[in-house]
Amino acid sequence: MILGEKLGKVVSIPDKWTLTFIVTYENKDKKPNLGDYIVIEKEYSENPEEEVKWLAIVEGAREIILGENELEVKNLLAVDDIGENEKKKYFATEFICKLIGTFYDGIIRPYPRYLPNRGAKVRYPTSEELIEIAGIDSDGFKIGNLVVGGIKVAVPSSNMGIRYIPFKFNLRRLDNRRTAVFGQSGYGKSNLTKALITGYALHNPNKAVCIFDRSGEYVNASEWSKSLCEVEPIVQEQNTTVQGQTTSPGYIEGVTVKGRIVSIEVSKVLFNLEDIEIGKIIEHLLREDDKKLKALDHLCFATPDAIKEIIRLVYANIQNPNDIQILSDLIDKLEKLMQSSRSVNYSKVEAALRVLKNVVKYYYTPNSPIPVELINWIREGKIIVFNCSNVGDEVISRLTRFVVSEILNYNSEAYVTQQPMLDCLFLIEEAQNYLNQDKARDDNDPIIRLAKEGRKYKLGLIYVTQQPSAIDDNILSQTNNFFVMHLLTNQDVHKLCSIAPQYELYAENIQQEPIRGTAYIYSNVYEEFIKPFPLVVCTELENFNNVVAVVNTKRKAFVQPIDKRKEIEEIFVKKLMEFIKNGIKNISWRDLWGEINKELPDDNIYKNSYGGGKPYPSKNIIHVLEEKYTIIEVEGKNYVIKPVRKPGKTYVERYSLESIETSEND
Repeated sequence: MILGEKLGKVVSIPDKWTLTFIVTYENKDKKPNLGDYIVIEKEYSENPEEEVKWLAIVEGAREIILGENELEVKNLLAVDDIGENEKKKYFATEFICKLIGTFYDGIIRPYPRYLPNRGAKVRYPTSEELIEIAGIDSDGFKIGNLVVGGIKVAVPSSNMGIRYIPFKFNLRRLDNRRTAVFGQSGYGKSNLTKALITGYALHNPNKAVCIFDRSGEYVNASEWSKSLCEVEPIVQEQNTTVQGQTTSPGYIEGVTVKGRIVSIEVSKVLFNLEDIEIGKIIEHLLREDDKKLKALDHLCFATPDAIKEIIRLVYANIQNPNDIQILSDLIDKLEKLMQSSRSVNYSKVEAALRVLKNVVKYYYTPNSPIPVELINWIREGKIIVFNCSNVGDEVISRLTRFVVSEILNYNSEAYVTQQPMLDCLFLIEEAQNYLNQDKARDDNDPIIRLAKEGRKYKLGLIYVTQQPSAIDDNILSQTNNFFVMHLLTNQDVHKLCSIAPQYELYAENIQQEPIRGTAYIYSNVYEEFIKPFPLVVCTELENFNNVVAVVNTKRKAFVQPIDKRKEIEEIFVKKLMEFIKNGIKNISWRDLWGEINKELPDDNIYKNSYGGGKPYPSKNIIHVLEEKYTIIEVEGKNYVIKPVRKPGKTYVERYSLESIETSEND
């Protein structure tokens, strides 16, 4: 790809989304790759920046023979080679492109409303245009580099000669939203999620993250991948070191605290059942067969102290199975607690004892900080990692449902009573076990509730799976962010495209190109400063080891403070109010944004970010503020802020500032 270079002209428009252009044999070195972006614009224009440009992607190609000499050329090829002059005369490649949007007002918009004409110029994007494509979230966290046509794009740089175009992701997109990470094992899902969690934690020092880590890789480094515990800004808080490990005083073995990270080794630490209501034990920790027996229902009306004593006796009996006195005391206590039922008999006491032994054996850890500390950790913005690497699926499933249920119930009560809710982002792996169609039928399942109602309760979810086709359709349709890597089956790719049609252009690449570390990313989040992606962006993901190295050595280069948006917003509002108070009814676009740009501090990422060396803020932030502030109140009156364009032009020339009373009279 030669940035900005002309490729040819539009020769046909077969349908409303497709066009073709031809590259001659003489220009064969300029031929684009499948998946390359191209730009279509008028052949000649006095002010090209002010015209609409179309963005397309190369979908297919076929070799053609020019003119009416096809049979003659085929005969020549059959008997002899053709010389260079004949090749230049006859040979060419026709490229088929899919229109995917327009550049309008400096913003990429999907789904063009009208089409280019035949003869329109076809060229490669300029470096500024590619940066615009990759810079949807210019104030985000870098997770990789832009890939076009299967190749990482390099652009000129004054400092380094060339540089790759970074792709940044605004981590506010994860807040209270559903995020899907799809891909086969070994293609970089964990590498990506560790980078996302790192960025999210750094951007949000008061927001918690809860990770159910099936392989132990989030807290335990391997020889090829670092862990979250090696991200220095996350573990900078003072800790007490015991035998080479950082641990919090008073916690039992298996609970390790490193700064904001609380690591729980699930094979050693589970629940302190003494602090859990018997109803919750029945709901979350009993097997389905044991629930049907209703063996513990008789204990639902017992006092908390009585339940604690029963659990301690059961644990003592398991530890000392030959101690007759402990068993006798246990049976005596159970009989007394169950005497309120007329139908109580020894068989029911025996059934209750058997069920309690199973629960205590597999889920009880004396002095465990769970569940008592769980809410405190979430409130403090900790990163809680449940290391499930040495336990079975059933334990992981019950642990996950219990923890999610506790936070959901806390926030649902706070929502009703209008108290502050807890901010938390959950990461759940092997999501097909929790979010499939069978599970989705149960609206009381805590993980289904999290997926469907999380936004209402300020809870976000990242769910990871190799099998998107196993996820319930309703949950998929409510997913806001997609990170898609190599998928193996037609069923998975078809399901993805049916829910997110934006992926249809990339379906073959996702299935046929098993490239490790390549992700196709789309987000439909629309909230204040955040806009939906106009198109799927292909990214070569940053290796997490590099993420750690950059964050540890030069944090500001990787993490941009979120409040920089508010800084430019405040200056924008202040300027508008000044103009209105001074009786100014019209202000030119250039004057307004030029003055705002001057007032921005040098460390604000939006300053001078318009492109092309122009002294204006980012196009994206300008567009967002134009949309947000259509009306502004000044001294008790409402004023309409209206962008005004020249007739037949797409760019904003000026803003009119009129009171609502005046505009209504007009």
